[in-house]
Amino acid sequence: MATYFQAIKLAKTSIHHHNLDPYVAVYLIQRRFHMNNTQLLMNYSVQMPANRFHQYKDDVKTYLKGESPQYIIGTTSFYGYNLYVNHNVLIPRPETEGLVDWILHDYQDRPISVVDIGTGSGAIAVALKLQRPKWHVTATDISQAALNVAKKNAKLHDVKINFKHCDLFQGLPRHAFDVIVSNPPYISKTELPEMGADVIRNEPHVALFANHHGMGIYQRIAKDFRQYLKTSGSLYLEIGFSEKKRIEQLFKQVCPDDLVTIKNDLSDHPRMVKVHHKL
Repeated sequence: MATYFQAIKLAKTSIHHHNLDPYVAVYLIQRRFHMNNTQLLMNYSVQMPANRFHQYKDDVKTYLKGESPQYIIGTTSFYGYNLYVNHNVLIPRPETEGLVDWILHDYQDRPISVVDIGTGSGAIAVALKLQRPKWHVTATDISQAALNVAKKNAKLHDVKINFKHCDLFQGLPRHAFDVIVSNPPYISKTELPEMGADVIRNEPHVALFANHHGMGIYQRIAKDFRQYLKTSGSLYLEIGFSEKKRIEQLFKQVCPDDLVTIKNDLSDHPRMVKVHHKL
C-alpha cells in the first residue's frame, strides 16, 4: 500500500508520461473520497486503506485510457453545486456560469417564469432555482436520457422544476416566459480536428454539434423564440467565441427591433448573447 502523498505522486508520474494533466491525480482523489484541500494535506502521510488505494488506481487507469475525470467520478461542480453527470449529458463548463450570473443580475428576486431549452444535466435550471426559489423554472430536452440526469440533480438539491421531453419549444405555452435561456449545440463538424479527443470520444454529439456551420439551432431558436416570451422578455444564449458576428447578424435580421447585447466571459472572449424582445 501507499500513503495518500505517495499514491498521488505515482499517479502524477503515470499521467505525465501520457502527456495528460497531472492535476487530475489530485482531482480524482479529492472527488472520489470527498476530501477538500485541508483534509488531503492532513492525510498526506496517512496510509491509504486498501479499498481506497485500489479504487484510486482503477480511476487513474480509466483516465489514462481517455475517460473524462468527471465521468469517472460521476459528478462535477457547477455554480458551487454538486451535480451528477454521465455520458448522456455534457459536462457543464465554467463559462456557462456567466450566463447564470447575467440572468440573476438582470432579474434579482422578483418572481418570474424561466425556461431552459436543452437543459442537459439541468445545470442552468438547477442553479437558477437554487438561487431564486420564487422563480418558476421549466427545463426541456430532446433526450430522455439527459432529462433523467437533470431530474436526478433536481432531486439531489430538492428543487421543483417542470421537466418536458421535447424538441426546443415543442409543446410549450405561448408568451409564457420572462426568460428563455439555452446553451445549445454550436460546434461545426469542420472543427472536429481542433477538439480534444476525450470530448469527441466521451460527450454526446447531439449536445455538441449543429448543422449550418454550427448555427443550425441558433437559427431555429431565432425563428421561434418571440412566440414564447412575455412582453419585454429576454432570450439568453451561450455562443462560441468565434460566432459573435454571425449571431449579431442573425438576430438583427430576424428581429431588427429587438436589443441584441453580446457579453464576454472571464477570458474576454465573446461568449453570451442577450436578445431583449420589444413588442
